[in-house]
Amino acid sequence: MSSWKEYKLGEIATFYNGRAYKNTEFKVSGTPIVRIQNLTGEGKIVYSDLNLDENKYIDYGDLIYAWSATFGPYIWKGEKSIYHYHIWKIICNEELLDKKYFYYKLKQISDNLKDSGGNGSIFVHITKAFMENFKVKIPSLNEQKRVSSILAYLDEKIQLNTQINQTLEQIAQTIFKSWFIDFDPVHAKANALASGQTTEQATQAAMTVISGKNTQELHRLQTANPEQYQQLWEIAEAFPSGVDEEGVPRGWEQTTLSEVCSMKNGYAFKSSDWTEEGIPVIKIGSVKPMIVEVDGNGFVDEEHSVLHSEFLLTEGDIVVGLTGYVGEVGRIPQGRTAMLNQRVAKFIPNKLNEQQDYYSFVYCL
Repeated sequence: MSSWKEYKLGEIATFYNGRAYKNTEFKVSGTPIVRIQNLTGEGKIVYSDLNLDENKYIDYGDLIYAWSATFGPYIWKGEKSIYHYHIWKIICNEELLDKKYFYYKLKQISDNLKDSGGNGSIFVHITKAFMENFKVKIPSLNEQKRVSSILAYLDEKIQLNTQINQTLEQIAQTIFKSWFIDFDPVHAKANALASGQTTEQATQAAMTVISGKNTQELHRLQTANPEQYQQLWEIAEAFPSGVDEEGVPRGWEQTTLSEVCSMKNGYAFKSSDWTEEGIPVIKIGSVKPMIVEVDGNGFVDEEHSVLHSEFLLTEGDIVVGLTGYVGEVGRIPQGRTAMLNQRVAKFIPNKLNEQQDYYSFVYCL
């Protein structure tokens, strides 16, 4: 790193302010206006019919930065739009700085920017002057491009894995709803018995609902894979064959979340706790729909995993966002550990017996 050079951000990039709009200036058609809530997927699109200077527009591939409340860089993936106040458009000096590298660099330093330059108690923000005077060290342009290409490749892999995980999670949620909310296997059994079929046939009816296979396909499964067939049979057999007066499967009971688990709120780390490396922290922006992003959210020293071990997260732990993506739930990925930050909570399943707890039930909720 001896060859790396130090620059103020304003020496290697130009930061353009977005335009502040009055509500009366918003239109139902025209040029889209990108606001911070649009970057986080929480706001509707509004439009403008004004003709502005070209530097007030962003186009596909432009680098922008949200500098209030929600901090961080984005590569714009939409159509030509106007960027709102609280967003900067960034133009890199191409002789010194690779745009993709700068995007990853800004992701790395955003927590430091917020903690060291933030103003305001409710909506924390940083000023353009502070940003332009903030110093960073960067390698040569060729090295930047090499690093950014590697990181972009890894991002693509992460995105693909995320999409696969989301699909699997959606399947799991669909199955959970079918089994434990709509009680489809129970109704299949009850209807079979009501039509005069045997208990064995009623169980097979539940198996068709659970597996999505018809009777002929189940017979083929029994021959081709008897172990899988037996497992499916045992699952179907475990379901009751009717409901009580309140529509609840016989033998089941209604309960509350507090009876099957408890919740642990995260730790309020101080600005002085944040470091350039160490153990990652799960923050409000980490818990996305059905996934938890462990990386890119900042670090604290490893000693916190011992000093505040009750806030240590390990693989499989179930967390929920309390603000931002409110109510979104995810699990810590395999082989990862992290610390739990404030505004995120961890579910702690209660014990069902000495060997089992309510972990799977809690996650599927």
